[in-house]
Amino acid sequence: GYTFPSNRPLLRLRRRILLIFPDDVKMADDRFNDLWSVLPICGFWLTHFAETTARAMTCRDESRVDGHLAMILSAYQRGGDYLRGLVDVNYMEDLFYEVDDASAQWGWCRIHPALQKLYIDLWGTTRFLKSAET
Repeated sequence: GYTFPSNRPLLRLRRRILLIFPDDVKMADDRFNDLWSVLPICGFWLTHFAETTARAMTCRDESRVDGHLAMILSAYQRGGDYLRGLVDVNYMEDLFYEVDDASAQWGWCRIHPALQKLYIDLWGTTRFLKSAET
């Protein structure tokens, strides 16, 4: 059968985020804990953390958004293949899911091109970038 890779890289990232954004980690933990007993895949925790970034975008909370994205970029650049895959699939893919277009445009400008590429590789030209061009 399939063996899950070690979640240590993600747990180390979570600990680093916890030092700066404890409320956001608690929010992601609370959402994640409901699934953990049924589906022990830690990548879903990162999806829930992306939701906290999305909320911060909607509120235009510059320091939170910039801080989250800096930590995610660092994890993507230095975290190895496993963590890069989680950032791609569990963070960037759904980052803008429930973000209105104006807030998404505001947030998009804050994202490093390497992370933008992950999003565009999956979704192509996004709805909020199209509306910015018109």
